[in-house]
Amino acid sequence: MAFGRGAFTYPDVGATRGTPPKGWSIDRASVVLGHGSSTWNAAIHALDTWRMFDLDWVELREAPHPEPGATVVYGARVFGVWAVNACRIVYVEDERQGSVWHHGFAYGTVGPHTLSGEERFRVSWNQDTDEVVFEIFQFSRPHHLLTKALGPLTRLIQHRFITQALRALQAAVTS
Repeated sequence: MAFGRGAFTYPDVGATRGTPPKGWSIDRASVVLGHGSSTWNAAIHALDTWRMFDLDWVELREAPHPEPGATVVYGARVFGVWAVNACRIVYVEDERQGSVWHHGFAYGTVGPHTLSGEERFRVSWNQDTDEVVFEIFQFSRPHHLLTKALGPLTRLIQHRFITQALRALQAAVTS
């Protein structure tokens, strides 16, 4: 079996569309990217080209255009050790709900991933306020023996990724 081609490692596939499952660690964070249609268009481009992964300790190995079923493979260097993880795109959203537009996607863990769960990356444009926001929403829990053993340190690494990914997309949009 090719890396990342196995089954999802969690039962609630698609749960980032609504209520995440009970008993999982849940994170939600966002940043204002700016205002107006030019920011919205830049944010969509940055999101679809994975600019939130422009981090010095994360390396994308396979980063296809987001579409359901596509596999994403990335490495993360933590304490000098590379962990390679695979995820599969669960859904893509491109929705207009009145004056609020959303564009994004979620991926879920597959195969030999250090965590189990799902993560959604979304940009939204509220045309009433003209504000464009990038949000990360995830539910997860340790899946690998090492992440289970690291306990709270695993959560700190996750929070580091979220904080830096928000800043990376913001930098991509404003540059």
